[in-house]
Amino acid sequence: GHPSRPDAPLAITLIARDASELRALAQSAADQLERGDDPSDRKAGRVFFSRNPLGPKGELAFVYPGSGNQYAGMGRELCLQWPEILRAQDRRNERLRSQLKAAEIWGGGSDIGGARTVILSQVTLGAIATDLMAGFGVRPDAIIGYSLGETAALFSVGAWRDRDEMLRRVTESELFVSDLTGRCNAARRAWGVADDAEVDWSVGVVETSADRAREVMAELDRVYLLIVNTPDECVIGGERLAVRKAVEMLGCPFHALEGVPTVHCEVAEEVSEEYRDLHVFDTYPPEGMRFYSGAWGESYEVDQDRAADSLLAQAVQGVDFPKTVRQAYDDGVRIFLEMGPGGSCARMIHKILDGVPFRAHSISSATQDEPSAVLRALGMLIAERVPVDLAQLCPGG
Repeated sequence: GHPSRPDAPLAITLIARDASELRALAQSAADQLERGDDPSDRKAGRVFFSRNPLGPKGELAFVYPGSGNQYAGMGRELCLQWPEILRAQDRRNERLRSQLKAAEIWGGGSDIGGARTVILSQVTLGAIATDLMAGFGVRPDAIIGYSLGETAALFSVGAWRDRDEMLRRVTESELFVSDLTGRCNAARRAWGVADDAEVDWSVGVVETSADRAREVMAELDRVYLLIVNTPDECVIGGERLAVRKAVEMLGCPFHALEGVPTVHCEVAEEVSEEYRDLHVFDTYPPEGMRFYSGAWGESYEVDQDRAADSLLAQAVQGVDFPKTVRQAYDDGVRIFLEMGPGGSCARMIHKILDGVPFRAHSISSATQDEPSAVLRALGMLIAERVPVDLAQLCPGG
């Protein structure tokens, strides 16, 4: 009944479950304004206001997370709440159900499967989340992918379009069955491990700086710095005993990650040709979007070769997320919207950009009702005066 006013310099967004809560939130916000305070409800996350909105002067980036963020049921509530997104996706893809791995991720169990399931489902859910935000009129200026997120990003915004072909390649390839996961044959060849011996690959987050991690890795074999998450957090991986030794030397907590293949280190060089070929697709760069490479830490012109080169570079060289995020910030990005699943990238961005004006928010979380997370993301965008069309919330209204 009251269309948005994009010309209004300021906005307050209230996220209410019913009319009485809406009245209470509105009264509280009015009281805070009258006292000269900024309206907020940080604990519940139901009130959004910015006295100096970032939208008019800054850019918006969509951020796509990587492996390790998956959780059972991810994306299900989004698809139930906005089924028209799923229907539209079904019309554009011959095998959407197989891409989504619906039986595995929505089957009710806590174990959603191996690397193939994680890769295919997160790419598909990234596209669903992107189409959902497009329905609200939200379009990014910049695209950032964390590890697997780079692949998800390219498909989600339409730079790559043939997800059925991606399904075929991933399904038929041995990369995510025995080369980079399972028997880990790439690591077996790189380390000279006998065919009848086990390769016990382990990956996890350590709370230490990249410099300290590199110092320790230099003294050990078969363990690598894979990803720099924040100034004081990294991902390391390698042979389990070597990882355990590295953690002892670092003297810091270790948080294991599941379903992460043997990539982001020199091990992947054993299958570099196959890995690059997997990521060569006809490419259609969306106008007005800037793409960032996690390996290079900067934006690049997207074409068939450069996109494949970027994916290969992060597979064999690793990812420097702080460098990438800071470069995006220097280039003008002020609002980072994580397209899920999980909120790990938003959490890391808060650490990376501490002390400067920005916003980082996720639209999908394992600990929060997914439609509510979307509403909160929209609330944040509106308060920051990013154009949002809420008509999708009231179809037929």
